[in-house]
Amino acid sequence: MDTIFSAFGPRRMSLPPLLAPEAFQDVAGGIVWNILQFAPPGWKRVSLEYREVGLHRETEAEVELLDGSQVPWDLPEAVLLPLSDLRLGMRSETGTWHRLGMTVEFPTTVVTRDFDWNGEPEFRELCPVGEYRRELYAVYTGGVETPGWLSARAALPKNELSVHTWAPAEGVVPSPAPPPPVQVSAPVPAELAAALLPLLPQDWETASYEVQVLGSIQEHQLLATLGDGTEFAPEVPLGLIEAVGLQRSADYTRERGAWLTLDLALRRDADASMRLDYSTRPMWHEEIPDEVYGEELWFFPRADEAIPTWLRWRAGLGSAESEKPADPAEATDPAAGPQLRRTRDVSRMLTEREGRHPLRPEEIEPVAAFLRGGAAVLRTEAGVRDLLFPDRSDHVPLGFRTDGTWIWSEEAAYYLERDGLPPEPAFLTHIRERGYTAAEVPPEVLTRAYAQLIDWIEGPF
Repeated sequence: MDTIFSAFGPRRMSLPPLLAPEAFQDVAGGIVWNILQFAPPGWKRVSLEYREVGLHRETEAEVELLDGSQVPWDLPEAVLLPLSDLRLGMRSETGTWHRLGMTVEFPTTVVTRDFDWNGEPEFRELCPVGEYRRELYAVYTGGVETPGWLSARAALPKNELSVHTWAPAEGVVPSPAPPPPVQVSAPVPAELAAALLPLLPQDWETASYEVQVLGSIQEHQLLATLGDGTEFAPEVPLGLIEAVGLQRSADYTRERGAWLTLDLALRRDADASMRLDYSTRPMWHEEIPDEVYGEELWFFPRADEAIPTWLRWRAGLGSAESEKPADPAEATDPAAGPQLRRTRDVSRMLTEREGRHPLRPEEIEPVAAFLRGGAAVLRTEAGVRDLLFPDRSDHVPLGFRTDGTWIWSEEAAYYLERDGLPPEPAFLTHIRERGYTAAEVPPEVLTRAYAQLIDWIEGPF
């Protein structure tokens, strides 16, 4: 599964033309001219540093005045925008620079520039992972050697639990109840098929291609099944990503918006089929930033009635007029309320067990009974191999339970009973204070626990 940060709208990282030597002088000279025009009165030297990756940029500028004092200076847009164009216009087979140090002296107008083409920019603020990805896919293509730090920063951590198929446990009502999806079956565009077919191995029999898009984020999964039944996952190249983006833009209408999920199925001996979903919230495999929900409606505005409830709320729009209750007191969200505490991952607890006091032998069974007696929230048929002794079991149960205050994994009881691994201290204190009996959980709290777990496993919605 590849998660890609790329926009199909106004904030897309468009690349200016490459600068010829004479054009470089024009742009660089324009930057100096704007500094001369906008620098504070009484200056004799301007020193600035410009750092940029993707659409994330930082600047620091200091002005030395005639009296020898130094003051900070907020660079105007007239200086900032040409700096970004200069960086992208100077790209080459080795990429481009990500940090520029520059000084301008007055009245001699002596200019010094220090371009850093290899080093990682030292941002003062956190640069989102998505901007490293945006840089990677926009600039470092077609065989351009990628700096090691950029590849490392662009690698998104995966929640291993997201590979499993999860469902609400019995009695758990997801909120809000999903409305019927807005879906359309459509023929596969020739441009998309032309970009997809060359990626498949020669002996492929069937292939599936799933794309999820929201705002500036995409996830792509391409899987081919060979004649002998084995599966092969080809890498998704930039050409296919761009073809998908063009298809999505061409398909967009204000009445239904742009599709959010594309499912394409190919068979060697049959016609291809494609299903587009315009309303179901994507089940992300990575955590995504909150701003992408607003981005989606900025890139592809929708008629009010075509905005799904989950997208409306995540984008900060509130309820549609048709959804607002007559009495504000009736505006209750079953998933609203304080967050439940979630225990540490079992893998982390196993590595931290040294120095933790073991349970008394007579206390193991009451604690395990509490862990097994919590209300089930999320279930899956999948299991994982034993982390301590892989030969002992290849199906340690997965799932989550709650008592309305804490959420814990089914694995907790497994490792407690077999290896004496105690719960973390705060959770153990809670269990003892409750007399080793898990409380009954109201339906609305189960719904809240479910929403919290799905946000953690699949990414926020």
